[in-house]
Parts: sequence; C-alpha cells; structure tokens
Amino acid sequence: MNRLLEEQIEQVYGKEFDLSNIDENIELLISKINTTYNNFEYKVKQNNVLFEEEENIVFTIGMQAGVLRANKKFFKTFGFEDLSDFKKDYSCICELFIEEEGYLKETNNKSHWTDPITKNPDHRHKALLRDATGKKKSYAVFLKEVSIENGSLKICTFTDITELEEAMQVSKKSEEIKAVFMANMSHEIRTPMNGIVGFTNLLLGTEVSEQQKEFLDLINESSTTLSKIVDDILDFSKIESGSLELNFENINVFTDFYSVISLFKREALESNISYRVDIDPDISESLMMDKNRIVKVLNNLISNAIKFTPEGGEVFIAIQLLKSTKNDQLISFSVTDTGIGISQKDLEDIFKAFIQADSSFSKKFGGTGLGLSISRSLCQLMHSDLSVKSILGKGSTFSFEINFKRSTAENKLSTLINKQAIYLVEHKSRDYINARYQLEHFGINFIKIAENEVVTLNRHNSIVILFNYKEYLSLRLEHNFVVLIDDREEAGVFAKKFDNIYHINSFIEFPSELYSAILDLNHTLHTNRKNTSFDLHVLVAEDSRLNRVLLDEMLQEYDIKADFANDGDKAVDMALKNSYDLILMDINMPNLNGVEANKILKAKGVRTPIVAVTANALRGDRERLVNLGLDDYLSKPISVDSLYNVLLKYS
Repeated sequence: MNRLLEEQIEQVYGKEFDLSNIDENIELLISKINTTYNNFEYKVKQNNVLFEEEENIVFTIGMQAGVLRANKKFFKTFGFEDLSDFKKDYSCICELFIEEEGYLKETNNKSHWTDPITKNPDHRHKALLRDATGKKKSYAVFLKEVSIENGSLKICTFTDITELEEAMQVSKKSEEIKAVFMANMSHEIRTPMNGIVGFTNLLLGTEVSEQQKEFLDLINESSTTLSKIVDDILDFSKIESGSLELNFENINVFTDFYSVISLFKREALESNISYRVDIDPDISESLMMDKNRIVKVLNNLISNAIKFTPEGGEVFIAIQLLKSTKNDQLISFSVTDTGIGISQKDLEDIFKAFIQADSSFSKKFGGTGLGLSISRSLCQLMHSDLSVKSILGKGSTFSFEINFKRSTAENKLSTLINKQAIYLVEHKSRDYINARYQLEHFGINFIKIAENEVVTLNRHNSIVILFNYKEYLSLRLEHNFVVLIDDREEAGVFAKKFDNIYHINSFIEFPSELYSAILDLNHTLHTNRKNTSFDLHVLVAEDSRLNRVLLDEMLQEYDIKADFANDGDKAVDMALKNSYDLILMDINMPNLNGVEANKILKAKGVRTPIVAVTANALRGDRERLVNLGLDDYLSKPISVDSLYNVLLKYS
C-alpha cells in the first residue's frame, strides 16, 4: 500500500488500525458514521419540533439579513404563510412595531431595535404589535446571541403578556378608584371634624365651668383619636396599593422633632411616667428627609410606649448619630419603655396588620392594630427596618436607622434666633462648662456675665442662662426669659411657679435640650400669641357654612375681620374688585373649584398669596396644589397652630 496512504490512515485512526482487516474496519466505520448521523438527524428533528411547536413566538435574526427563520406561532400570529410571504413586505420584525412610550422602537440610522436589550439585559423590555386580527398585543422580549461558524445570530423570543398588562391596568384603575374613594371618605369625615375640633378649641378659650371644660377636653380627645384612626386607615390603604411616596425636605432635627416629641410629655407626666428625650448635639442642623413619615413612626412608637407603661415607669426617646461623613449622616431613632414588654411568641406577630400582642390591652386602650405595621412599612420605604427588643414584664425598645443626605440650607439655630441677646451667667460647675461648649458648638453669639452684672438686664428683653434657682429672685429676672439648668428637685418645684422659666434638670445626660430651650424662649419672645393681632385684610372662599363661621371666629381671635365668598366664582369676583393681603381658598367648591379660581386670579395678575384649604388626603396633595400655582396649604381640620403660622408667614 502506498506509504503516504498508510501514514494518513495511521494519523487518523492510530497505529493499532489493522490494514489487513481493512474491509471489516471500513464497514465498522460506516456503521459508526450512520449511527452518528441518525442521532444527529434525530436531534435536529427534535429541535425543529420544539422550535415549531413552541407556544411563544421564536425567530432568529442576523444583523444584515433580518429575520432568518421563524416558528409557526410567528406566522400564525401576524398572518403570514411562511418566511418568504413575510419578506415580500418586510425585512425586519421591528417594522411591525407600534411605537408607544415604554416599548421598543423601530430600527433607525442611529440604532438597531435590539440595542436597548443588549445594553441593558436586566431590564424588562417590551414590544407592542398588532396581530392578524388587528388587535394590539404586548410582548415581553428576550434575546440571546449565539456564535456560529461565520459570525453570530440572535435568537428572539416574544412572550404574550397582553392579558397580564390588561389585568395590571384594571388593578391600577381599581387602586385609583379606591384611592379617590378613600380621599372622598376622608374629606367627608374631616369636614365635620374640622367644625368639632375648631369650635371645641374656641369654647375652651372662653369662660367655662370645670365640668364644661372636662367635657370639652373629652370631645377634643375623641376627635384626636378619630383623626388618628382615619389617618391610619388612609396610610395603610396607600401602603397596600404602593402609592405612598416620600417627600424630602430640609429638616432641622432639633427644631422639627423636639417640638413634636415634646407634645407627649404632658400625657406621660399625667400618668406619672418619667419622660426623657435625648438628641445627639453632633447631628447636623440641616438634613434632607421626609419629616412627616419619620414623625408618624415616632408618634406611633411613643404613643404605644406611654400606653403600655404603668405609673412610675419611664419612656426614653433617643436620636443618636452613628456615623458621619462629608455628605451623609447615619442616625438611629429609638424609643425605650419600662412597660409590660412583649413575649417572644408575640414578637413574631406584632408587625402584622390588625394584630395586637394582647387583645385584652386592645380592649382597654383601643387602636386599629395598624400602628406598628404602618411604621415598619414606612421604615422600609426609607430603606430601613423597624426592629424590637423586648422582655416580658420589663419593657421594650423599638429602633430604626436611616442614612440622610446633608443639606446646605440655613436653618441653624444661630440663624433662627436672629441676633437675640443671650447671656450666660458665670458659675463654677460642670453644667456651666457644658452649656458654654454647646453654645459655641452651635455657633450662637452669647455674652458671659458675672452674677453682679445680671441686675443690669432688668430692663432688657433677653434670654438668661442660670445654674442656681435661688439667684432668680435676687437678680430680679422676672422681665427676662430664663433657662434654669439645675438638677435639684426643689429647682423643679420653683420653676413651675414662673411662666418665664424653662427648666432643664438633666443637662449632663441631655445637652441638646439647651438648643430647644433657647429656640422655645426665642419663639415665645417674638410670637407670643396672647393679644396678638394681625393687620391683614383676608378673603375666605368656603362653601360650607359651618367652616365659614369657624374661620370667622378663629380669625377674630387675631382682630381680623374677613370677607367671605361661598363659591369660586364669587371669590374671583371679590378678589378682582378688592385688595386683599391673603386669600384662604377651599379647593372643593361648587361652580368653580379653588384650583380653577386660583388659576384665573393668577392669570389676571393678582399677586395676593392664595392658601389652599382642603380636607382631601390624596398622596402628594400638598405638592400637587403648590405645583398648580397655590402658594401654601392648610389641611382640615384646621388647627389653631397651623392657622397662626400661616397668618404669621404672610403678615
């Protein structure tokens, strides 16, 4: 045999290949080839069956040649006999696309229709096409690139998600209807509640007997409870529908949180519960956060802590700085009580909606059982979680941590007090050293004076920081506002006798309380509401007679005689004919609503501040109304504080 042939055979089949039995080996080789071919043919047929019978649309494309191959589902769905029938009119599947927002676009000279999928494979991509019957169909699009001998091709799968999207639209519509219903229900509840709360507060400001005052306080308490229940139901509804959104604004933790948290102090003291608040003085004075959501969580936690802590117990609220960088601060919020505690078994269920750890306490104290569920959901919305540590019979600690962005806004104490004269009376004590450090730390200008110099302040409207309660009378400070830092029990008893003393009894533990004391006294100095009057000409647009009477009474408290319009048309007419300093505009009025009335007035050049007054509770209501051109927002029931702040702002 030719030596060259022998070498080739040896190279292909190995040295053991027996040339003497070549016929047998050739037959064996042919048999192997046939077996391999049959197996290959079977797999090809199997793959063809899988490809053709696939219930999703499957096709392959080349970058230049367009659609190379497609399955039966492709042709049946879009009404083509075969690939050649498709290619009579089209070269690319994208020519069938209906271009709408959120769906893939047709290939153009800048990009191929598959480019968005290639660039962002983890995103859910969709295509919108018409089927053979002309109906719009929505497809989830999947793409896989496969390397072949002469390059590559792409395998495309279109999965019909039309029914799913239609169901989602129905669900979305249902949620919108539900949200509108909840808002309307809230409006219907809040409108009469506005009258109840408002007139109750007005009555409390008049001469009433002790029994009448007790009844009015109970009405107020019931109204507040009802408001909280309505708010809980609305928040829960928004959380369930995924429509709750965060509204970030610049917040000063010391001013915006301390005042809210301190509202519970009276309730705790009435129950003989020690109530302490500690805000870390190293926390930045300007942080970006959703104040209302955090306050909602804290209110729920503090309310529960007081509710389930017996007389003689303690509630401690701490806001601590955990980590600080140039741009961020990680802050911990915790509420600790020495109350009844929670068993390990009940800890698993306390965050579930409508469930309370002990039904007997639910009957005793009331509540919807939504507070902790809502609080945890709000924490999760802010990329945190609400955790709890508890020992049955000893108490509980609820806490959460949130990372906040720093803000450059100027809402610092040094700016807020606006050159208010502050005097620090020298004293040989640790409290004096700490107070001086705190004032310097917050950038507050103050004057150090000796005890013998204090008498000269008698004719000044100043804030004086003292460390010995006995010095108050001898130094004749009755015409000044005093921060008394003295932890003796008799100092606390003494301070209660005077309205102009702010007593701090645990300064070493809670140095940030000095911040709140200065801010509170400064606010009292400049905005004392007793006998306050505003020189304002106000127009009130309100269709409810009850609310007109209420607002009239509330405004008269500040010597304001208002004009009234009972619908939007009259409000526009009166605002154009008269000059007003402020317009309180109800949003839901007949004939012409508040938004449209505001639009007309702004278009006609009226520059009077227009404040929206509404009982609605739709998400983003405040932002929506401000974006529509209204200058500010008052929510019903209108509180004395919120109305006062609006009048102060625009006076």
